[in-house]
Amino acid sequence: MKTPVQNQPRVTIGIPTYNGGPYLRDCLNGILAQTYQNYVVVISDNASTDETAEIAQAFAAKDPRFRYLRQNKKCDVLLNFYAVAKAAETPFFIWHADDDAWAPNYLEELVALLNKNPSAKLAVAQTLEEFLDGSNRKIVTKYIPADEGFFQQMRWLNNYPATWLYGLFCRSTLDKVLDLVMREPGLVKGADFLILFYFCFAKLVVGTNNTCFIWRGYVDHTQSREKGEPHPKITEGHENPNPYKNISNKIELLIQNNYKKISKVKYLIQCRRRFFRIATIWIRQETPNPVQRLVWRIYLWFFVGRRVYASHRALKYSILRGLVQHK
Repeated sequence: MKTPVQNQPRVTIGIPTYNGGPYLRDCLNGILAQTYQNYVVVISDNASTDETAEIAQAFAAKDPRFRYLRQNKKCDVLLNFYAVAKAAETPFFIWHADDDAWAPNYLEELVALLNKNPSAKLAVAQTLEEFLDGSNRKIVTKYIPADEGFFQQMRWLNNYPATWLYGLFCRSTLDKVLDLVMREPGLVKGADFLILFYFCFAKLVVGTNNTCFIWRGYVDHTQSREKGEPHPKITEGHENPNPYKNISNKIELLIQNNYKKISKVKYLIQCRRRFFRIATIWIRQETPNPVQRLVWRIYLWFFVGRRVYASHRALKYSILRGLVQHK
């Protein structure tokens, strides 16, 4: 049974999209099918070149709860996520990727959780995974509440999924977190884990397994809207029938196979440092005990290495980058 639409919506659904034409119509119809109806929808189009604008404008023309925004030129994905969140004026906010899906009771269950638990600032659900054609569906993450205790919380933090970014946030709290993260908007990698780190670290998360978020992936990456360019060859036109003939050839092959990662190593190290800087601010704010603060900072080094960008990879690709520049 659907909830009646009220005069003052309580939820803003933000849809950051780029060339989402093949998926956007199903996404918006899925929102219309939600059992909870007291929402507005903001679609932020990142300068798409397909039929995205026509689809979004058609929904906006039929339903006043739908609003269409368009970026003047294509921007970083994080900026588009930020823009759609900042357009919200309701107490609650939720992101919805144009190619993902929700169970029909998803919004209803998450709104009920935040209403029932006013100290919580993020409501999440179990995550299902499937291909875009609906095949191969499986549960990948069930919601498990955090255990009480200092070290139990650290173990729990090791396992929260990035898909919780598509949970229901208290907008005022999310705004404060985003304003801090967006001081360096070009550093996209790890931004999802960084945003979620605050809510999980501060014990502001509540969840349920009575509904589900459905993460939908490509059967193969040739379907991707962000097809990468072929990696340039370091030894263009050089055929080596035995790539392991000597150490020089081994290094050459290693550089070829990891060229994209090598070219981005400086950026990835900056993302790692950004995570440390901001997470350390939150640790100082939320942990009055100086000994516990120290333990948290040590833990943070391992956390970032496991979930954002590992130190040994940074060292490996920095060395290979030096070799490329030396050539």
